[in-house]
Amino acid sequence: MLRHIADYDEAIRLDPELAGAYARRAVAKKDLGLYEEAIADYDEAIRLDPDFGEAYLNRGNAKDELGLNEEAIADYDEAIRLNPEFAAEGHSNRGLSKVSLGQHEEAIADYDEAIRLNPELAVAYLNRGEAKRALGQHEDAIDDYDEAIRLYDEAIRLGPEFPIAYVNRGEAKAVLGLKREAREDFETALGLARSASDVNLEAQIEQLLRDLDEE
Repeated sequence: MLRHIADYDEAIRLDPELAGAYARRAVAKKDLGLYEEAIADYDEAIRLDPDFGEAYLNRGNAKDELGLNEEAIADYDEAIRLNPEFAAEGHSNRGLSKVSLGQHEEAIADYDEAIRLNPELAVAYLNRGEAKRALGQHEDAIDDYDEAIRLYDEAIRLGPEFPIAYVNRGEAKAVLGLKREAREDFETALGLARSASDVNLEAQIEQLLRDLDEE
């Protein structure tokens, strides 16, 4: 990743007006957790190309990581306005920022629109389920988790693994008293987390299983 940043440094040195190079360097910095530096690069990319919808989208993501939720929402607004290609992801990500601000119903409206635009966007179902669960709509939440997992099953078949979908569905089922089904989801998630060597998530799931035993 550092090598990529050096490559983009050189591209910018050769052409300081290349908005795409700033945006790509920003992606590399964000992946390293350098969110403030990434935002500075997105700022420059947008200064050079004010209609750069993807830069607004990704700057919003970086701001959201820093808890700058209202600023992130403003960036997602621009990404959606500028480029329909990013509208589904923009609505989905804007929903996450709204959840962080406690605006669960508004977030669900964003997830609804994201799903309307891209019915295969699994993360929108997952996050809509989480927002519904926060509002006490547990059965509706499970429906969304089911659909997310159906879509994630295909993604997992192709390679990537998404244990958090099983975790969230399991938590919703536990709230409904469906302990056996909740345990199945947690155990599936635990296996996926171990396969991915995600020790933090593994510990979280193990705690959920202990909590289930104590209920």
